[in-house]
Parts: sequence; structure tokens; C-alpha cells
Amino acid sequence: MRLPKTAALGALGLAGFAGLVVLARSENEFAVAIRSAAGFNETRRQSPAPSSFTARILVAGIPGEGNPAPDLTDTILVAQLTHTPPAAPTLQLVSIPRDLAVAGSDGALQRVNSIYAEAKARHQPTATVATLKEIVERVIRLPIPNAALVDLTAFREVVSVLGGVNVEVPETIADHLFPTAGGGTETFAIEAGWRYLDAATAEKYIRTRHGGRGDFDRVRRQQYVLEAIHKKILGLNPLADLHTILELTTILRRRVLTDLAIDDVRRLLEESRGLVSANVRVLDLASDPAGLVEGDRLGEAQVVRPRAGWTDYTEIQKRVGDFFQIP
Repeated sequence: MRLPKTAALGALGLAGFAGLVVLARSENEFAVAIRSAAGFNETRRQSPAPSSFTARILVAGIPGEGNPAPDLTDTILVAQLTHTPPAAPTLQLVSIPRDLAVAGSDGALQRVNSIYAEAKARHQPTATVATLKEIVERVIRLPIPNAALVDLTAFREVVSVLGGVNVEVPETIADHLFPTAGGGTETFAIEAGWRYLDAATAEKYIRTRHGGRGDFDRVRRQQYVLEAIHKKILGLNPLADLHTILELTTILRRRVLTDLAIDDVRRLLEESRGLVSANVRVLDLASDPAGLVEGDRLGEAQVVRPRAGWTDYTEIQKRVGDFFQIP
């Protein structure tokens, strides 16, 4: 399965559709400036009548250049946006453990976070995203129509262009084992409260694994920062801030790979209007109280595998189906 030709979309999100595509706003001059700067030339469609809407997308994040393993997808989320007017939209996120053992294209077991990196050596980038998507579909036994791969270098560059963001940090963090680009460790610390985060600090804040709830806490931190980015971008003036808009568009053209078309993006944004943090739910398969996975070894590598057996994902599939309320 190959992904269609990619479009340079405003994909900022590792934590949901609200952060995805904020640069593709559809009802004002800001959208015109963004799409014109990006070279888009699409025909407008009439907005569909209000009805029940559900979209599911795989969002994967890679560290990018400057890291010892730039193509490992250390963040893998399955996001589902649901909106049934007049109710408010809801966003559900399933965090796939990066060390989950899966069967690769050759049938051999490997960590799921290495699927993209290994496939990239054999295929074009679009095909490698499709490979990862197909494997995650097998794990959860649900179709995932679309995918987005975000180079986290984009995150750092976007925050830098915006001049930093203000984020309310809910709890003090002191991570004494934060990994460095050279393979060592350093201490990353930040006090609770409202904090101004420059690009380097914001990246560390969303990457740290400090906290008792593992990836759940990390996804929440990503959500907080993305909301701050979202707010700051929506405050840009299409004339006074045109240079910033052009810089953002250039970054996203270079750093984001997705099969979402412009009309798909516009619909996602329209349906996600009114999304609030209270309507965002997260299922972290690694720390779920149901104990769906357990640690094991695959050769010399530490991995997690389904409790039911190495490739028996039935418990995971049931839990994800219940979480997404699949009948």
C-alpha cells in the first residue's frame, strides 16, 4: 500500500488534531496567505451539512537530524477525532509503546519504533510511512485511513520562529537522565507554574519521560505545548506577520510527511473547533491498569510484548476497540 502524493500541511501535532493543520485555516485571510505561500491552488468545496464525523490517523514522530538515531519513531499515536453536533468534539489518543515487539515485513520480531527506519533504507518515504501504518493496523485490528510523520526538528524550528511559547507546567520536573544528542545524559529541570519556553526547553519538555505515568504524562505535555503553539499561530496577522507565516510554511513543507489532502485537513480543522482539554482522552498501552503488555528480551534488546504472547494482540485489540467505542 503506497500513500498518495504528500502535501505540505500545517501538521504540528503529536498530540492531536487540534494542533494538526492550524496553518490551513479555511474561513479567513490567514488561510489565503498560508495556502498562497505554500503554493496551494485548490477549488473550495461547500461545507458539508452537520452530521456525525469520525477520523482516525496515525501520528508518528522521529527525532530528526542531530540525533544518534534520527529515524526511530519514538512517538507513535493513533488519534481518533469524533464529532456529532451539537455535542462538542472529542479526541482519543492511543499511545503505542515504542519498544513493542512486532513482526516486520520479513516476519522477524523487532521493536515497532525501528519499522520506519529500516523501511526507509529500502523505499521512498511515503512507502515507509505506509509500512508502519499497516503494522499498527495489525496490532489494533482497526483501519487507519491516514498517517502523518513529523520530524521533531520541525517542532523546535516552529517554536523558534514564533519566539517561544508560554505554557503552564502542572508539576515540577527533575529528569537527571535526559538523553543528549551525543549518547550521554544530562539533567533537565523545570519548576511548576507558568513558564516561558524557548525552542530548546520546549523540545526537552515534550521529550522527557519523567513522571510516574510514562508516555501518558509525555503525551499530556505535548498537548499543553501544542495548545500554546496553536494559540500563538492563530494570533498572527496575515500582513504584519507574513514573514513569520512564510517561515512556518517552509518548515512544514520540509519536515512533515502526510497523505492528508487539503480538503481533508480543512474538514479536520472544522470538526475540531471547540475541542477542549477535558474532551481529550489518552490510552497508554504501556501503563494501562489492565496490564496489557509486559517486559521481555529479544536477543540483547529490551522490549515489551503482549501479555497473552509475543504476537497475540487480542487483549490489546479489545481494549483499543472499547476505548474507541467500536461496536
